[in-house]
Amino acid sequence: AQTVRTPTGSYFEFQQGGGCAGFSSAFVLRHSGVQIGGEEAFKEVPFQMKGGLAFPKGITGFFKKRGIKMTACTGNFAALQNELEKGRPVIVVIRSFVGKNDLHFACITGYDENNIYFADSIESWVNVDLNNNDKIYYNRTVSTSEFKKLWNTSMLKMPLYRNMFFVMK
Repeated sequence: AQTVRTPTGSYFEFQQGGGCAGFSSAFVLRHSGVQIGGEEAFKEVPFQMKGGLAFPKGITGFFKKRGIKMTACTGNFAALQNELEKGRPVIVVIRSFVGKNDLHFACITGYDENNIYFADSIESWVNVDLNNNDKIYYNRTVSTSEFKKLWNTSMLKMPLYRNMFFVMK
C-alpha cells in the first residue's frame, strides 16, 4: 500500500468564522518557505463575498498578486493523486459535509489506499492526535469514498467547480 505525503514545512492554524481561502493559501505558502498567517493572507484574497467567503478565483488571484503561479484544475481522483506525488500540498474545493451546499477550501497533504489526509483550518473537524509528530503534516483524515462525495460539488449552482483543485507551479 502506497502512502504519499507532502513533507512537513508548514503548521496548522484555525480560522474563527470564515477565511478558509486565506488559511489554506497560507498553509501552502508556508510549505514553500514564505511565513504568513491565515488572517493576514485572507485580507489579501480578492473576489470575496460577504461573511468571509471567497470565490475560487480568489485563490489564484491571491497567488498572482505575489508573483506565484497557482493553477485551478478540475480532474479525477488520479489527477489529484498525481499532483500530490510531486510533494506539494494541494488546495481543494469541497462541501463542508456530504449533502450540504456550503463550500470549503482545505489542503490535502497526502493519501494512502483508504484515506485522504488534510491540513484543515476548522478546529472542530480535526480528528487525529496532534501530539503524534508523525502526523504533523495533517490534522484530519477522511476515507477516500467520503472524500469523493465531498469533492463532488456539481449539484451546486456552480457546476464548474466539481472536482476542483489548485496546484502551485
